[in-house]
Amino acid sequence: MLERRAHFGVPYGPKVEALTGSFVLGIDEAGRHRRARSALDRADGRDGSERHRDGVERVGSQAEELATSLLDAADGGIDVVRGLTDPVVHASIEDYVGIGAPNAATLLRWCRAIGWDLLLNPEDDPRVVRAGKHAAEEMLGLVEDSIAKRRSEREADRQADVRDTLLDRLLVPDARGASPGGEEPLPTQDDETVRNNIVGLTVAWVVSVSRATAFSIDELLRRPELADARSAALAGDRDRVARHLFEALRFQPQAPILARVSRGAILSGDKRQRFIPADARVLLVASSALMDEQAVPCARRFRGDRDPRDYHLHFGHGMHSCWGEEIAVAQMTGIATALLRRDNLVRAAGRAGTLVREGPFPIRLNVAFAKGLR
Repeated sequence: MLERRAHFGVPYGPKVEALTGSFVLGIDEAGRHRRARSALDRADGRDGSERHRDGVERVGSQAEELATSLLDAADGGIDVVRGLTDPVVHASIEDYVGIGAPNAATLLRWCRAIGWDLLLNPEDDPRVVRAGKHAAEEMLGLVEDSIAKRRSEREADRQADVRDTLLDRLLVPDARGASPGGEEPLPTQDDETVRNNIVGLTVAWVVSVSRATAFSIDELLRRPELADARSAALAGDRDRVARHLFEALRFQPQAPILARVSRGAILSGDKRQRFIPADARVLLVASSALMDEQAVPCARRFRGDRDPRDYHLHFGHGMHSCWGEEIAVAQMTGIATALLRRDNLVRAAGRAGTLVREGPFPIRLNVAFAKGLR
């Protein structure tokens, strides 16, 4: 279903357009989606150059370094959400994307409110709608100010080097030259397009990493396989750490349901076919699909050797799969590696160690660990 883009679209397209402006996440028309995604790909160096790979590696390494320093400063315990993941994500948004927010709490509040309304509010709860609209206005204003400031700096010094941020590369695409495929350099994007891309990518980044990191750590903490994940972290084996994280997410997925809207389609089952009329909402229950024995061998068994690329539902699938999946995986792995290296890592005692949610978002998960040597 997720691959049949001619028959199924995303239900949140109009809401994305109204709230944050046109962005690849909400674009269903194939040609327009391909052009929008291509512009982002080339700005991010996904044209055969080393820029993208280097950028992903930098995000992962910086996440591990900052998480390590935060854990070193902690007094034998930390909140995985607000004390660890949130500040790491905030630092990456400044460094990689190129925008700043007053503080991590503000950025996370904006992105959670917008993401909740766009992606996780199918009934259009008016309180969620109001909060999302207010957050979008504030965040759009911040990004517009960042764009204006950077354009002004470029006007003042036309010879200035392009900074290695996504914002700069979207604003100054001519500095990249033609791609190895022989494509012409991209035209300069107007400020509104740049703004929409930056806001959309930042919201998706924050929402995905915040939810997925907390849910995967919460799941690992209740399983004996935590010892295997810790062994991988202590060995510096990021690939094994990532496999444990995303195996844990199979049991507690960050996106348990993926919604689509039918354009008039026929679905085939084991025993019969069913026509799905146009405009009908269709829900793919990822939490069930990820436990399907036909798709995932020994699905009820936790296996830390599975390749997470064998099932991509953690970050969507098909045309609307997450553009920043590699970046999110690298950052989550860096955070988790630093945390899992702590001696005697356990869930905090009592209610403090329970994963607390605000709506669809984790907002607290306290852990304890031994002080000193990691």
